Amino acid sequence: MKTLQLVPAMEQGGVERGVVEVNRALVAAGWENVVVSAGGRLVKQIEADGGRHIHLDVKSKNPFTYFSRAAKLRRILEAERPDALCAHSRVPAWLFLWANRRLGIKWISFAHGANSVSRYSSVMTRGDITVTPSRYIADYLKENYGLDESKIRVIPRAIDRGRFDID
Repeated sequence: MKTLQLVPAMEQGGVERGVVEVNRALVAAGWENVVVSAGGRLVKQIEADGGRHIHLDVKSKNPFTYFSRAAKLRRILEAERPDALCAHSRVPAWLFLWANRRLGIKWISFAHGANSVSRYSSVMTRGDITVTPSRYIADYLKENYGLDESKIRVIPRAIDRGRFDID
């Protein structure tokens, strides 16, 4: 099985840390995992844990480069043929929607926060499944976008106890 994760960049932060953790878990389970991003310091960790990284600007909000970047993403999708795709932000999700036309790849949107209610933000409710880190975000998406409960999975963020002195 193969997954492809789309994230704007792999620098630092909770979303990026989550991508690293999901990569590690998928590889440990015998899956092939590919992360597509504009790069960053955490790419080394993805590769050290057995995943692959493909550099593509899925971060820029420049509308003049949207279609060329979506076409590049489509070529990556055609070459990689993932069984599932995980989109971790709005720009990558919009690029994926265009690139996935006629490919039919199943996808999971990860709605990490309560973004402003808009058509732009609504893309995070369009996945086959939408993952949220809390019941609050799940209820926010249901209330503001009419997202059906059956399409929501609440997966709370974990804390790596080895990285923090909790005593």
